[in-house]
Amino acid sequence: MNEPFFQDWLEYEPYGIQLNQKHEIFLSAMKQLTEWHITNCSEYKQVLKTLDVDTKKIEKLSDIPFLPVRLFKEFDLKSTSKENIFKTLTSSGTSGQQVSKIYLDRETALLQSKVLSRLIRELL
Repeated sequence: MNEPFFQDWLEYEPYGIQLNQKHEIFLSAMKQLTEWHITNCSEYKQVLKTLDVDTKKIEKLSDIPFLPVRLFKEFDLKSTSKENIFKTLTSSGTSGQQVSKIYLDRETALLQSKVLSRLIRELL
C-alpha cells in the first residue's frame, strides 16, 4: 500500500489504548484509507460519488458508507494493480452464489500477519 500511517499501528499497545483514543486513531485511519481507495479504485470512487460522499466532511465513522457485500461479488474492487495482487480472499459462495473477492498486495498481507501476531502475543 505504501502508506506509512498503518505502520504506526504496530507501535501501539493493542490493549493499552483508551477507548476515546482508539476512536480517534481509527477514524483518522479510515479517512486516509477512504482517500487511498478513492485515488486507486475507480469503481469505489464512483460508488462514493453516487452516494454524494464528501470525504472532507467526514467527522465520524458513520459518515463513511458501508459497502454492500454484493459489490464484492459483482465487481473486482481493488486498489492495487493486477500485477501486485499477492493473495485473493474469497467467501464460501454457499448455495451456488457468486463468491466475494478481496484482493491483497504483499505489503498488506504482511501487515495483517504482523498485527494478528502482535494481538495474539499480547493475549498470551
